[in-house]
Amino acid sequence: MRYSKAVAIAFLVLQIFFCGGVYAEPQEVIQARQLVENGKLEDAVSLLKSSSERMRGESLLQLRYELGLTDTDPVNAVSELKSVAALSPKMRAAALLAAGELMLIADQPQSALEFFAESAGMKESSISEHASYLHAVALYRSGKYEESRQKWADHLITYLEGKYQPASRLGIAAANIKLGRFREAIEIYKAVLAQHPGIEEEAWLLQNLSELLKGNLSEARKYSERLQKDYSDADIAFVQAPSGAAQSSERLKPQTRIPPASPRPAPQPAAASASSSKYTIQVGAFGVRENAVNLAERLKREGYIANIQARNNLTVVTVGAYSDIASAERDISKIEKLIGERPRIVNKSR
Repeated sequence: MRYSKAVAIAFLVLQIFFCGGVYAEPQEVIQARQLVENGKLEDAVSLLKSSSERMRGESLLQLRYELGLTDTDPVNAVSELKSVAALSPKMRAAALLAAGELMLIADQPQSALEFFAESAGMKESSISEHASYLHAVALYRSGKYEESRQKWADHLITYLEGKYQPASRLGIAAANIKLGRFREAIEIYKAVLAQHPGIEEEAWLLQNLSELLKGNLSEARKYSERLQKDYSDADIAFVQAPSGAAQSSERLKPQTRIPPASPRPAPQPAAASASSSKYTIQVGAFGVRENAVNLAERLKREGYIANIQARNNLTVVTVGAYSDIASAERDISKIEKLIGERPRIVNKSR
């Protein structure tokens, strides 16, 4: 906290009285700078707060704004930021943006919406651009996927040369996935990879593309091999796609598998009576039930007997019932070709 105050006050004394023109530094500012340099931060704050009335406007509020960002209690910090937001338009836009970021960090995206909307509407160059992007992030994290998709699309048009262009496109793709528009998401992922080589989210993109393209084994393998080649030693963090400035993005797990373009006939697993069935094939285990349901439906369309069941915090997808391991092994090879991953045999009682 003391280091943050030092940064804040240093920032203050460098900018003080630069509002509408350049003014000679008052003696109090010179003294405050010396106190900061000598490590006497509290004395510097006291001096500024007790200074003449002509110093109590812009300079003191700027200090309160900077220190508000260091408050560990988001509610207190937002209250402080609101109190300084009545200053200049630029200061107000910055304070509202900071308040929205704090609400996102506190996992209150719904509360962040009004702050981002107002800050973005003030058209304060980079501040409003940042707020516009995070407004879409907050909508996404509030479960408003269609609205977030549209907001990111609007952002792309409004800030054609902006710094959040790739991130906004990834945001649209993430919303498309939530809305079941998998093909659109795939095309966006491919375009971002092609147009922004070496992008920070490249490993995440490769992983998600290979997951989404399970219905097209050869294409999925291409991205999977690239992931292994370029990021074999990386511990891939699936950052909140979309990522964002306050860089406070929720984590996106590998997304829902999509059905193949044209169903291919597949043999039924070997039949076995209930009394003689000892084994089954576990195809996948998912933290998101929707992903498990989609995979099971796809396997059924391919002719397999697929089941889902809850185990602890996971939803498990299994195929068939077998009396011996050899019978299960034959179907494992076929399923592996279908989904691009090798399932495993488990005891049916699991």
